[in-house]
Amino acid sequence: MAQLPYPAHLIPDVSAGMLAHNDARAAAAQAGRVAVSIQLQRGAWSVKMDTRTAPAHSVRESDALALAEAVTTLVRCRVAVTGTCGPGQYGLVRLAGEEEARSLAAAMHAAVYGDPTGLKALTAELCAARGRTAEGTR
Repeated sequence: MAQLPYPAHLIPDVSAGMLAHNDARAAAAQAGRVAVSIQLQRGAWSVKMDTRTAPAHSVRESDALALAEAVTTLVRCRVAVTGTCGPGQYGLVRLAGEEEARSLAAAMHAAVYGDPTGLKALTAELCAARGRTAEGTR
């Protein structure tokens, strides 16, 4: 069994399509884990996470808020073009590359399992690298 939360190198890549996505989600559900994956689609990477695959796992309100704040900030900073935050689903679309997608997926997975510190730091780092603040301005 893989460790929780998943480190970046264990995040499933479901770029092969819907069947790969469904298989990864089903495997997470069978193990009672939060599903998380990355995907290359139309030349851009995305992150998808679904807490509903782990009904016995409850996400603390503070962690859910940290996830929602990170997704919103990453879109405002233009790290991602769009994002999803709740209920039970989190995502980022049109990220710059696989490494960025893997890092964000791992940080988001850690946040849903109770440690949002890495996600907060990574969000600030990615926004700063693009010369933007959390408000999306230069």
